[in-house]
Amino acid sequence: MEETGVAKITISGVDSEVGLALFGGEVEDYIFILRSYAANTPGVLDQLLEPSSENLETFGVAVHGLKSLSRSVGATEIADRAFDLELKAKAGKLNEVMALYKAFIDDVTILVQNITEWLDGHTDGEE
Repeated sequence: MEETGVAKITISGVDSEVGLALFGGEVEDYIFILRSYAANTPGVLDQLLEPSSENLETFGVAVHGLKSLSRSVGATEIADRAFDLELKAKAGKLNEVMALYKAFIDDVTILVQNITEWLDGHTDGEE
């Protein structure tokens, strides 16, 4: 793969400087994590069934995982929103979770698309 500099990692919704710092500035490691996020996050979203009083606790656990995954790539806004949803779910605030749920899912889906598009245009598919 061609050497990729920090300035070349520009993905809407991702602070690549934060993400790279988590991996000691190792671009290849960071790209591996971006690829993993793009591949695995849709499955995590599938687990985030529409919140209800019956599954609010499970929802909170799943959104916690998404929060951690998002922080690992530098998607701090999504991670912060996931944390907010996690706290609301743990507190049993179903109406507040429901008010934020759809926009959150839509935005995470867009983030995954943004990451995938960047990877497709800037890497040769190797890990």
